[in-house]
Amino acid sequence: MENDPNIKREEEFNATKTWIEYLNRLVGAVIGILVFLTFLRSLSYWRTRKSITFLSAFAVLLTGFQGWLGSIVVSTNLLPGMISLHMVLAMVIVTLLLYCAYKTSENLVKINIDNSLRKKLSVAAIIILVLSTIQMILGTQVREEIDVIKNTMTDTVPPRSTWIDSLGQIFEIHRTFSWLLAISGGYLGFVLWKEEITGQLKKVGITNVALIFAQILIGIGLAYLDVPKVLQVLHLVGIALMICCQFLMILMTRKGNTKED
Repeated sequence: MENDPNIKREEEFNATKTWIEYLNRLVGAVIGILVFLTFLRSLSYWRTRKSITFLSAFAVLLTGFQGWLGSIVVSTNLLPGMISLHMVLAMVIVTLLLYCAYKTSENLVKINIDNSLRKKLSVAAIIILVLSTIQMILGTQVREEIDVIKNTMTDTVPPRSTWIDSLGQIFEIHRTFSWLLAISGGYLGFVLWKEEITGQLKKVGITNVALIFAQILIGIGLAYLDVPKVLQVLHLVGIALMICCQFLMILMTRKGNTKED
């Protein structure tokens, strides 16, 4: 990292980027406070569910590390590899908090399906989550490559219409890999329809399928509409929602049967 020439390159002042970075750090500070408050609230579960307190404390530590890592990402001018690490760590923190929140309200989740179907859905959700995580990492690597393309010219940034054609093999892998997600999402939708799943599990399952195909459509839009900024943001938010929803489905399908109203 210390030998990378990008960290020594001075950036021209950009008011828009400066305000975005300021807001990013401000939101990060608010998130840090909220995560710490979550930890304080988790202390009430110390006697009954120590895992909630431990994981909340771990989330606080990871959030602090994430804040430091974010400063490194900026100071190294988006050094390749740092964006991927930053994104993966963010999703680890979010899923930790989601797990803690789920465990504190698990009694509100009502599931009533036979064990064989429950296991089938659980395995499907796990496979989709693994595929989505891989796809997310591939996507952040595409994002890193776009930064390289933008920095190849010192005076002007290449037009967005040239970015996709300038991408290397990682984009082809990312695009092809989306077929695996489409197939797995289609399979999940078929199982939900065939087995006539109802209630909360059906809602989460349908949301998962919808997010997968919405994310694919956004990706197509990015590729054929010259990488519009709004779709970049939606693509980033979409993968985060996908992973959270898939993780929630795993938690729900690992829960034993309860009577559903």
